[in-house]
Amino acid sequence: MPTQKTTPSAKTGMKKPSLTKKSGKSTSTISGKQEKSTDALAGTFADAFAGIGNETVLAKTGKRWSAWLTILDKKASSLSHKEMAKFLHEKYQTSPWWSQMITVGYEQARGLREKHQTTMGYQVSASKTVNLPIEELFSIWNNSQERTWLMGSSVTVRKSTPNKALRIDWQEPKSKVDIDFYEKGKSKTQVVISHTKLPSSKDVQQYRTFWKEALNRIVVK
Repeated sequence: MPTQKTTPSAKTGMKKPSLTKKSGKSTSTISGKQEKSTDALAGTFADAFAGIGNETVLAKTGKRWSAWLTILDKKASSLSHKEMAKFLHEKYQTSPWWSQMITVGYEQARGLREKHQTTMGYQVSASKTVNLPIEELFSIWNNSQERTWLMGSSVTVRKSTPNKALRIDWQEPKSKVDIDFYEKGKSKTQVVISHTKLPSSKDVQQYRTFWKEALNRIVVK
């Protein structure tokens, strides 16, 4: 049976009754307010999905992962991946890219997609801050004669934006690598790598290790 408890009335000082229902898992209050179940929020909080952390998704979209997961929980049963991304873009004005990433993150969180898996294969990210001016670090990547630290990996530079970004075709396995450069001072630069379209989940650990070791081979002389 519901138990009664009383709360003070602002006008009369009398105590106004309200009802509460108790269970082993959650407690809800019946007093004209919407009921909330802790079960409904279970599993919605995490540091990162689709390789994107909470603070980044908040800064770029205005919501944390927990909010996006709750929103999509109400739509997922009736929408395909493409329809979910379209829904986010049209209702919440997220960019096409962020609409895709939120959808992929949701699918990973709910077990509909493997970790590191996107709509176009698997992906690995890596980053390192190096004690070099941005011009020098960019040259180490862009100049094939200076790219010896990649240990003979076959690559083709598809697009080069000086001191900002490189877009690379990786030959084996066939995949894509995006490299972005961020100046952290006169003689310090951060390089951020996103290796996408990897064919299998086995490639994830292999290239996570590869990029960690490759970045450590960039030696400041």
